[in-house]
Amino acid sequence: RQATKYISNDYTSDYKTRLRNIGLLPLSYFREVNDMCFFYKCIYGFYKLDLSSRILFRDTVTGTRSALDPLRLCVPQFRTETARDFFSIRIVRLWNGLPDIIKSTVCTNYNIRSLKRKLYQYYFNKLSTDFCSFDTCIWVGYCACAACRPT
Repeated sequence: RQATKYISNDYTSDYKTRLRNIGLLPLSYFREVNDMCFFYKCIYGFYKLDLSSRILFRDTVTGTRSALDPLRLCVPQFRTETARDFFSIRIVRLWNGLPDIIKSTVCTNYNIRSLKRKLYQYYFNKLSTDFCSFDTCIWVGYCACAACRPT
């Protein structure tokens, strides 16, 4: 927040306005974009990291109603609260929360630039419509706090 004040030389506007004026995303959104790009690179073999043992697409799981959507990932089971911050769990919730147009881009296009462009458009739209400086649950794609967890 202090950096946006310094960069824009604007000490009176709110954080959201400064971010839009500079053309930056909040660090939480930026982290999610980088997580999705890393996931994409792992899927298409840019990195020699095999995620197939930790992350499964729904088409490999049978017997559920949501198996009809092959673009969804299965949420892995974990026992501790610390595990929810692992990449293999964090990326599943991010991926499932993305619009289908972005997910289909990942599955059909082997160009990371188009993915980044769509992700940045999505998160800049999210910044201008949903972002609130005072509600930290909105700062991330999936909030895991006690108030936001599904019951």
